[in-house]
Amino acid sequence: MPWENAAVLASRSSWSPAIIQSQPRHAKGVGIISEGNETVEDIAARLGVPVSKVNPRDAKACVVHGSDLRDMTPAQIDEILFYHTEIVFARTSPQQKLIIVEGCQRQGQIVAVTGDGVNDSPALKKADIGVAMGIAGSDVSKQAADMIL
Repeated sequence: MPWENAAVLASRSSWSPAIIQSQPRHAKGVGIISEGNETVEDIAARLGVPVSKVNPRDAKACVVHGSDLRDMTPAQIDEILFYHTEIVFARTSPQQKLIIVEGCQRQGQIVAVTGDGVNDSPALKKADIGVAMGIAGSDVSKQAADMIL
């Protein structure tokens, strides 16, 4: 995994040892997003990452939580999709998944979505190619998909 200008999602403090062990020392900027400020500060300090000095526009990767996505305008979503090459959208609702697909398509991207639940169906349907899981997938997701694995 390329760590240069990466953002790391750590929602549990127990994940920090794995992050610390796998994170090379040449990382230029790592933004760590978590459930509490203590966890963020703790992991950042152990990694030696000056999180407060990293300009978000300089990072090529980011993590966007569903609660933040809920308050974003389409223009803000487009900006994130344009400036970042590696994006993790975490804890998104079915409507937010659909908004992400539409944002990628606005930028001329060919979008593939995989899913297995009823909640994935709107995004599976809107994607250029929707891929449902054959064994574990719900009937609704299979009907919305273009392909079943």
